[in-house]
Amino acid sequence: MIKVKGKVMRLHYFGGRINIQKEFGMKLLKFIIVVIMTMGGFWYLESMAQVTTPSELAPIKKVEIIINTPDYQVAYLSDFIDVRQQKLSPSVANVSVDIDVVDPAGKSGIISLEAEILVQLQGDKQTEVLVKGRTNRFVVPNGHRTLSARDFASKALTQEIRILGDEFYYENTSLRKRLEDRAQTTLTIPPGTYKIVLRAKNILNNVVGVGEKTIVISRSNVEEVVVEIIEPKNGSTVTTLTPTFSWTTTANDVIVRIFEAGRSHRSAQDATAGARPFLTRTLTGVTTMTYPADAERKLEEGKAYVVQVSALISTNRGVVERPGKPVVFRVSGDRVGMILDKFFSTQPSDIAAVYSTLRSEQTQWIPWKNYGAITLDGKIIGEEELEQLLQKLSQQQDLKPSISIENQ
Repeated sequence: MIKVKGKVMRLHYFGGRINIQKEFGMKLLKFIIVVIMTMGGFWYLESMAQVTTPSELAPIKKVEIIINTPDYQVAYLSDFIDVRQQKLSPSVANVSVDIDVVDPAGKSGIISLEAEILVQLQGDKQTEVLVKGRTNRFVVPNGHRTLSARDFASKALTQEIRILGDEFYYENTSLRKRLEDRAQTTLTIPPGTYKIVLRAKNILNNVVGVGEKTIVISRSNVEEVVVEIIEPKNGSTVTTLTPTFSWTTTANDVIVRIFEAGRSHRSAQDATAGARPFLTRTLTGVTTMTYPADAERKLEEGKAYVVQVSALISTNRGVVERPGKPVVFRVSGDRVGMILDKFFSTQPSDIAAVYSTLRSEQTQWIPWKNYGAITLDGKIIGEEELEQLLQKLSQQQDLKPSISIENQ
Protein backbone atom coordinates (compact mmCIF):
# COMPACT_ATOMS: atom_id res chain seq x y z
CA MET A 1 0.00 0.00 0.00
CA ILE A 2 1.34 3.45 -0.91
CA LYS A 3 0.34 6.34 1.37
CA VAL A 4 1.06 10.00 0.83
CA LYS A 5 2.13 11.86 3.96
CA GLY A 6 3.82 15.17 3.46
CA LYS A 7 6.50 14.55 0.84
CA VAL A 8 7.19 10.86 1.57
CA MET A 9 5.65 8.00 -0.42
CA ARG A 10 5.59 4.75 1.51
CA LEU A 11 5.29 1.65 -0.63
CA HIS A 12 3.92 -1.36 1.26
CA TYR A 13 3.87 -4.93 0.04
CA PHE A 14 3.09 -8.23 1.62
CA GLY A 15 6.14 -8.98 3.71
CA GLY A 16 7.95 -5.62 3.68
CA ARG A 17 7.96 -1.82 3.22
CA ILE A 18 9.97 0.51 0.97
CA ASN A 19 10.16 4.29 1.67
CA ILE A 20 10.41 6.38 -1.49
CA GLN A 21 11.39 10.05 -1.01
CA LYS A 22 9.63 12.17 -3.61
CA GLU A 23 8.95 15.89 -4.03
CA PHE A 24 5.31 16.24 -5.00
CA GLY A 25 5.42 20.03 -5.21
CA MET A 26 2.35 21.60 -6.75
CA LYS A 27 0.47 18.53 -7.92
CA LEU A 28 -2.90 17.41 -6.68
CA LEU A 29 -2.39 13.82 -5.61
CA LYS A 30 -5.29 11.49 -5.88
CA PHE A 31 -4.44 7.83 -6.12
CA ILE A 32 -6.61 4.90 -7.09
CA ILE A 33 -5.97 1.31 -6.38
CA VAL A 34 -3.25 -0.20 -8.55
CA VAL A 35 -2.49 -3.88 -8.31
CA ILE A 36 0.98 -5.06 -9.23
CA MET A 37 2.33 -8.53 -8.92
CA THR A 38 6.04 -8.92 -8.30
CA MET A 39 8.51 -10.84 -6.14
CA GLY A 40 5.82 -13.37 -5.43
CA GLY A 41 3.61 -10.89 -3.61
CA PHE A 42 0.90 -8.36 -4.36
CA TRP A 43 1.84 -4.69 -4.47
CA TYR A 44 -0.85 -2.05 -4.41
CA LEU A 45 -0.94 1.69 -4.45
CA GLU A 46 -3.73 3.46 -2.60
CA SER A 47 -4.66 6.92 -1.30
CA MET A 48 -7.60 9.30 -1.19
CA ALA A 49 -5.54 12.20 0.20
CA GLN A 50 -5.54 15.67 -1.30
CA VAL A 51 -2.46 17.81 -0.66
CA THR A 52 -2.40 21.58 -1.22
CA THR A 53 0.92 23.33 -0.76
CA PRO A 54 1.40 27.13 -0.24
CA SER A 55 2.79 27.58 -3.71
CA GLU A 56 -0.47 26.29 -5.19
CA LEU A 57 -2.36 29.37 -3.93
CA ALA A 58 -2.44 32.35 -6.25
CA PRO A 59 -0.80 35.51 -4.79
CA ILE A 60 -3.27 37.81 -3.07
CA LYS A 61 -3.55 41.21 -4.76
CA LYS A 62 -5.64 43.10 -2.20
CA VAL A 63 -7.01 42.62 1.31
CA GLU A 64 -9.09 44.75 3.64
CA ILE A 65 -7.95 44.96 7.28
CA ILE A 66 -10.27 46.15 10.03
CA ILE A 67 -8.95 46.54 13.57
CA ASN A 68 -11.82 46.14 16.01
CA THR A 69 -11.39 47.72 19.42
CA PRO A 70 -13.69 50.02 21.43
CA ASP A 71 -12.71 53.57 22.34
CA TYR A 72 -11.75 53.72 26.01
CA GLN A 73 -11.21 56.78 28.19
CA VAL A 74 -9.56 54.59 30.83
CA ALA A 75 -7.94 51.18 30.22
CA TYR A 76 -6.43 48.84 32.80
CA LEU A 77 -2.97 47.65 31.73
CA SER A 78 -3.16 44.23 33.40
CA ASP A 79 -6.14 43.33 31.19
CA PHE A 80 -3.97 43.68 28.08
CA ILE A 81 -0.50 42.63 29.24
CA ASP A 82 0.57 39.60 31.27
CA VAL A 83 2.94 41.59 33.48
CA ARG A 84 4.63 38.53 34.97
CA GLN A 85 5.58 37.06 31.60
CA GLN A 86 5.86 40.42 29.81
CA LYS A 87 3.65 39.40 26.89
CA LEU A 88 0.23 40.07 25.40
CA SER A 89 -2.57 38.53 27.42
CA PRO A 90 -4.43 35.84 25.40
CA SER A 91 -7.75 36.79 27.00
CA VAL A 92 -8.04 40.42 25.86
CA ALA A 93 -11.75 41.06 25.30
CA ASN A 94 -13.44 42.95 22.43
CA VAL A 95 -10.21 43.25 20.41
CA SER A 96 -9.83 41.51 17.05
CA VAL A 97 -8.59 41.93 13.49
CA ASP A 98 -10.72 41.03 10.47
CA ILE A 99 -8.89 40.21 7.23
CA ASP A 100 -10.92 39.93 4.02
CA VAL A 101 -9.47 39.00 0.63
CA VAL A 102 -10.79 41.52 -1.90
CA ASP A 103 -8.78 40.40 -4.95
CA PRO A 104 -9.25 37.60 -5.81
CA ALA A 105 -12.49 37.91 -3.83
CA GLY A 106 -13.32 35.07 -1.45
CA LYS A 107 -10.24 33.03 -2.36
CA SER A 108 -7.77 31.47 0.04
CA GLY A 109 -4.34 32.97 0.17
CA ILE A 110 -1.19 33.47 2.19
CA ILE A 111 -0.05 36.69 3.83
CA SER A 112 2.17 37.96 6.59
CA LEU A 113 1.53 41.01 8.76
CA GLU A 114 3.78 43.90 9.71
CA ALA A 115 2.63 45.65 12.87
CA GLU A 116 3.60 49.05 14.24
CA ILE A 117 2.41 50.86 17.39
CA LEU A 118 2.94 54.62 17.60
CA VAL A 119 2.46 56.54 20.84
CA GLN A 120 2.13 60.20 21.77
CA LEU A 121 1.78 60.47 25.53
CA GLN A 122 -0.29 63.27 26.98
CA GLY A 123 1.98 66.33 27.20
CA ASP A 124 4.48 65.10 24.58
CA LYS A 125 5.03 67.14 21.44
CA GLN A 126 5.69 64.30 19.03
CA THR A 127 4.75 60.72 18.23
CA GLU A 128 7.23 57.90 18.78
CA VAL A 129 7.34 54.31 17.57
CA LEU A 130 6.88 52.03 20.57
CA VAL A 131 7.35 48.70 18.82
CA LYS A 132 7.24 47.14 15.38
CA GLY A 133 7.50 43.58 14.19
CA ARG A 134 6.21 41.09 11.69
CA THR A 135 4.64 37.66 11.64
CA ASN A 136 5.41 34.52 9.75
CA ARG A 137 3.25 33.70 6.75
CA PHE A 138 -0.17 32.23 7.41
CA VAL A 139 -3.27 31.22 5.48
CA VAL A 140 -6.43 33.29 5.06
CA PRO A 141 -8.89 30.49 4.24
CA ASN A 142 -11.82 31.08 1.90
CA GLY A 143 -11.21 34.82 1.76
CA HIS A 144 -11.67 35.67 5.45
CA ARG A 145 -9.93 35.30 8.78
CA THR A 146 -10.53 36.85 12.20
CA LEU A 147 -7.55 37.13 14.54
CA SER A 148 -7.73 37.65 18.30
CA ALA A 149 -5.12 38.29 20.96
CA ARG A 150 -4.83 34.52 21.42
CA ASP A 151 -3.35 34.23 17.92
CA PHE A 152 -0.38 36.42 18.91
CA ALA A 153 0.03 35.65 22.62
CA SER A 154 2.28 32.60 22.35
CA LYS A 155 5.86 32.45 21.12
CA ALA A 156 5.85 28.64 20.88
CA LEU A 157 7.01 27.13 17.61
CA THR A 158 3.72 25.24 17.46
CA GLN A 159 1.82 28.53 17.32
CA GLU A 160 0.51 29.03 13.79
CA ILE A 161 1.04 32.81 13.83
CA ARG A 162 4.17 34.08 15.57
CA ILE A 163 5.87 37.44 15.96
CA LEU A 164 9.29 36.94 14.45
CA GLY A 165 12.28 38.20 16.40
CA ASP A 166 14.21 38.99 13.25
CA GLU A 167 16.05 42.09 12.04
CA PHE A 168 12.74 43.87 11.37
CA TYR A 169 11.75 43.78 15.05
CA TYR A 170 12.26 47.05 16.99
CA GLU A 171 11.37 48.15 20.49
CA ASN A 172 11.72 51.66 21.93
CA THR A 173 13.05 50.68 25.37
CA SER A 174 13.10 54.23 26.76
CA LEU A 175 9.46 54.86 25.83
CA ARG A 176 8.49 51.47 27.19
CA LYS A 177 10.11 52.33 30.52
CA ARG A 178 8.21 55.62 30.69
CA LEU A 179 4.96 53.76 30.09
CA GLU A 180 5.76 51.16 32.73
CA ASP A 181 6.78 53.79 35.30
CA ARG A 182 3.52 55.70 34.85
CA ALA A 183 1.43 52.55 34.86
CA GLN A 184 2.88 51.47 38.21
CA THR A 185 1.21 54.41 39.97
CA THR A 186 -2.22 54.16 38.34
CA LEU A 187 -2.38 50.52 37.10
CA THR A 188 -3.86 51.89 33.88
CA ILE A 189 -2.52 52.66 30.42
CA PRO A 190 -1.06 56.20 30.57
CA PRO A 191 -3.16 58.91 28.84
CA GLY A 192 -2.17 59.60 25.28
CA THR A 193 -2.84 58.76 21.65
CA TYR A 194 -2.06 55.22 20.54
CA LYS A 195 -2.05 54.29 16.86
CA ILE A 196 -1.96 50.69 15.57
CA VAL A 197 -0.88 50.11 11.95
CA LEU A 198 -1.08 46.69 10.26
CA ARG A 199 0.31 46.03 6.78
CA ALA A 200 -0.43 42.82 4.93
CA LYS A 201 2.13 41.39 2.49
CA ASN A 202 1.55 38.58 0.01
CA ILE A 203 3.95 35.76 -0.88
CA LEU A 204 5.67 38.12 -3.34
CA ASN A 205 6.38 40.46 -0.40
CA ASN A 206 4.15 43.18 -1.85
CA VAL A 207 1.97 45.30 0.45
CA VAL A 208 -1.63 44.37 -0.38
CA GLY A 209 -3.55 46.07 2.42
CA VAL A 210 -3.22 48.45 5.37
CA GLY A 211 -5.38 48.79 8.48
CA GLU A 212 -5.15 51.57 11.07
CA LYS A 213 -6.81 52.27 14.41
CA THR A 214 -6.27 55.30 16.67
CA ILE A 215 -7.17 55.01 20.35
CA VAL A 216 -7.22 58.05 22.64
CA ILE A 217 -6.82 57.27 26.35
CA SER A 218 -7.88 60.54 28.00
CA ARG A 219 -7.71 59.68 31.73
CA SER A 220 -5.40 57.89 34.14
CA ASN A 221 -8.33 56.84 36.32
CA VAL A 222 -12.06 57.41 36.67
CA GLU A 223 -11.59 59.65 39.71
CA GLU A 224 -10.21 62.37 37.45
CA VAL A 225 -13.60 62.85 35.83
CA VAL A 226 -15.81 65.39 37.62
CA VAL A 227 -19.22 66.96 37.08
CA GLU A 228 -20.78 69.98 38.80
CA ILE A 229 -24.24 71.48 38.39
CA ILE A 230 -24.25 75.22 37.61
CA GLU A 231 -28.01 75.83 37.36
CA PRO A 232 -30.22 75.65 39.26
CA LYS A 233 -28.47 76.63 42.47
CA ASN A 234 -29.00 74.38 45.46
CA GLY A 235 -32.23 75.40 47.20
CA SER A 236 -33.29 77.81 44.46
CA THR A 237 -36.74 78.28 42.94
CA VAL A 238 -37.79 78.07 39.31
CA THR A 239 -41.04 79.47 37.97
CA THR A 240 -41.43 77.18 34.96
CA LEU A 241 -42.40 73.56 34.64
CA THR A 242 -39.71 73.16 31.96
CA PRO A 243 -36.56 74.52 33.65
CA THR A 244 -33.14 74.41 32.00
CA PHE A 245 -30.28 72.64 33.77
CA SER A 246 -26.60 73.33 33.10
CA TRP A 247 -23.38 71.75 34.35
CA THR A 248 -19.65 71.53 33.78
CA THR A 249 -17.81 68.24 33.32
CA THR A 250 -14.64 66.71 31.90
CA ALA A 251 -16.68 63.80 30.50
CA ASN A 252 -18.24 63.64 27.06
CA ASP A 253 -21.21 61.53 28.16
CA VAL A 254 -23.51 62.17 31.11
CA ILE A 255 -26.75 60.87 32.54
CA VAL A 256 -29.24 63.37 34.03
CA ARG A 257 -31.78 62.22 36.60
CA ILE A 258 -34.61 64.19 38.25
CA PHE A 259 -36.14 62.95 41.53
CA GLU A 260 -39.04 64.21 43.60
CA ALA A 261 -38.09 65.46 47.10
CA GLY A 262 -40.35 65.21 50.10
CA ARG A 263 -40.30 66.35 53.71
CA SER A 264 -39.44 62.82 54.83
CA HIS A 265 -36.10 62.97 53.03
CA ARG A 266 -33.25 64.06 55.25
CA SER A 267 -30.99 65.27 52.43
CA ALA A 268 -30.73 65.55 48.67
CA GLN A 269 -28.76 62.28 48.63
CA ASP A 270 -31.56 60.66 50.61
CA ALA A 271 -34.05 61.70 47.93
CA THR A 272 -31.99 59.93 45.24
CA ALA A 273 -31.31 56.71 47.14
CA GLY A 274 -33.38 53.89 45.73
CA ALA A 275 -35.99 56.24 44.33
CA ARG A 276 -37.43 56.01 40.84
CA PRO A 277 -36.33 59.05 38.83
CA PHE A 278 -38.95 61.41 37.47
CA LEU A 279 -36.84 61.66 34.35
CA THR A 280 -33.66 60.01 33.03
CA ARG A 281 -31.73 61.22 30.00
CA THR A 282 -28.35 60.10 28.64
CA LEU A 283 -26.62 62.92 26.72
CA THR A 284 -23.45 63.23 24.66
CA GLY A 285 -21.37 66.33 24.01
CA VAL A 286 -23.73 68.84 25.68
CA THR A 287 -23.77 70.66 29.04
CA THR A 288 -27.39 71.85 29.15
CA MET A 289 -30.80 70.22 29.12
CA THR A 290 -34.33 71.63 29.28
CA TYR A 291 -36.94 69.52 31.02
CA PRO A 292 -39.07 68.27 28.11
CA ALA A 293 -42.65 69.45 27.98
CA ASP A 294 -43.71 66.00 26.74
CA ALA A 295 -41.87 64.07 29.47
CA GLU A 296 -43.54 60.93 30.74
CA ARG A 297 -43.74 62.51 34.21
CA LYS A 298 -44.24 66.25 34.53
CA LEU A 299 -43.01 68.63 37.22
CA GLU A 300 -45.69 70.14 39.43
CA GLU A 301 -46.19 73.58 40.94
CA GLY A 302 -45.42 73.77 44.65
CA LYS A 303 -43.15 70.71 44.77
CA ALA A 304 -39.44 70.28 45.35
CA TYR A 305 -37.12 68.16 43.21
CA VAL A 306 -33.53 66.96 43.10
CA VAL A 307 -31.40 66.99 39.95
CA GLN A 308 -28.27 64.87 39.70
CA VAL A 309 -25.83 64.71 36.78
CA SER A 310 -23.43 61.76 36.56
CA ALA A 311 -20.42 61.46 34.27
CA LEU A 312 -20.13 58.26 32.22
CA ILE A 313 -16.57 56.99 31.69
CA SER A 314 -15.86 54.22 29.19
CA THR A 315 -13.26 51.67 30.35
CA ASN A 316 -12.28 48.24 29.08
CA ARG A 317 -14.11 46.86 32.12
CA GLY A 318 -17.35 48.60 31.22
CA VAL A 319 -18.92 52.02 31.67
CA VAL A 320 -18.28 53.59 35.09
CA GLU A 321 -20.69 56.19 36.48
CA ARG A 322 -19.32 59.11 38.52
CA PRO A 323 -22.24 60.97 40.15
CA GLY A 324 -22.03 64.70 40.84
CA LYS A 325 -23.45 66.38 43.92
CA PRO A 326 -27.28 66.47 43.77
CA VAL A 327 -29.06 69.84 43.89
CA VAL A 328 -32.49 70.70 45.32
CA PHE A 329 -34.79 73.08 43.45
CA ARG A 330 -38.44 74.12 43.77
CA VAL A 331 -41.12 74.85 41.23
CA SER A 332 -43.12 77.87 42.36
CA GLY A 333 -44.28 81.38 41.58
CA ASP A 334 -42.56 82.37 44.83
CA ARG A 335 -41.25 85.77 43.74
CA VAL A 336 -40.02 86.85 47.17
CA GLY A 337 -38.04 83.64 47.50
CA MET A 338 -36.40 84.26 44.11
CA ILE A 339 -35.56 87.86 45.05
CA LEU A 340 -33.84 86.61 48.19
CA ASP A 341 -32.10 83.82 46.23
CA LYS A 342 -30.68 86.32 43.77
CA PHE A 343 -29.48 88.72 46.46
CA PHE A 344 -27.79 86.16 48.69
CA SER A 345 -26.06 84.52 45.72
CA THR A 346 -24.04 87.76 45.39
CA GLN A 347 -22.98 87.84 49.04
CA PRO A 348 -19.76 86.57 50.65
CA SER A 349 -19.49 82.79 50.88
CA ASP A 350 -20.20 82.58 54.62
CA ILE A 351 -23.43 84.61 54.28
CA ALA A 352 -24.49 82.74 51.13
CA ALA A 353 -23.82 79.41 52.88
CA VAL A 354 -26.12 80.25 55.81
CA TYR A 355 -28.93 81.20 53.46
CA SER A 356 -28.33 78.19 51.16
CA THR A 357 -28.49 75.84 54.14
CA LEU A 358 -31.79 77.36 55.17
CA ARG A 359 -33.28 77.13 51.68
CA SER A 360 -32.08 73.52 51.12
CA GLU A 361 -33.15 72.33 54.56
CA GLN A 362 -35.59 69.49 54.11
CA THR A 363 -38.22 71.21 56.25
CA GLN A 364 -38.08 74.13 53.81
CA TRP A 365 -38.19 72.14 50.58
CA ILE A 366 -41.75 73.25 50.03
CA PRO A 367 -41.55 76.91 48.89
CA TRP A 368 -42.20 79.79 51.21
CA LYS A 369 -45.59 81.07 50.21
CA ASN A 370 -47.12 82.76 53.24
CA TYR A 371 -44.68 85.54 54.08
CA GLY A 372 -47.12 87.98 55.60
CA ALA A 373 -46.18 91.65 55.40
CA ILE A 374 -42.65 92.71 54.37
CA THR A 375 -41.47 95.60 56.52
CA LEU A 376 -38.46 97.90 56.47
CA ASP A 377 -37.90 99.73 59.78
CA GLY A 378 -41.55 99.10 60.58
CA LYS A 379 -42.78 100.35 57.21
CA ILE A 380 -44.60 97.90 54.93
CA ILE A 381 -43.00 97.59 51.49
CA GLY A 382 -43.99 95.65 48.37
CA GLU A 383 -42.12 93.00 46.41
CA GLU A 384 -40.80 95.50 43.84
CA GLU A 385 -39.46 97.81 46.56
CA LEU A 386 -37.75 94.83 48.23
CA GLU A 387 -36.13 93.82 44.95
CA GLN A 388 -34.86 97.37 44.25
CA LEU A 389 -33.52 97.72 47.78
CA LEU A 390 -31.63 94.42 47.70
CA GLN A 391 -30.30 95.20 44.22
CA LYS A 392 -28.79 98.47 45.49
CA LEU A 393 -27.32 96.73 48.52
CA SER A 394 -25.71 94.04 46.34
CA GLN A 395 -23.88 96.75 44.37
CA GLN A 396 -22.18 98.16 47.47
CA GLN A 397 -18.82 96.42 47.56
CA ASP A 398 -17.93 97.53 51.08
CA LEU A 399 -21.21 96.29 52.54
CA LYS A 400 -20.81 93.68 55.27
CA PRO A 401 -24.28 92.33 55.97
CA SER A 402 -25.20 89.79 58.59
CA ILE A 403 -28.12 87.38 58.54
CA SER A 404 -30.16 85.96 61.37
CA ILE A 405 -33.18 83.70 61.46
CA GLU A 406 -35.89 84.37 64.02
CA ASN A 407 -39.00 82.38 64.79
CA GLN A 408 -41.98 84.69 65.27
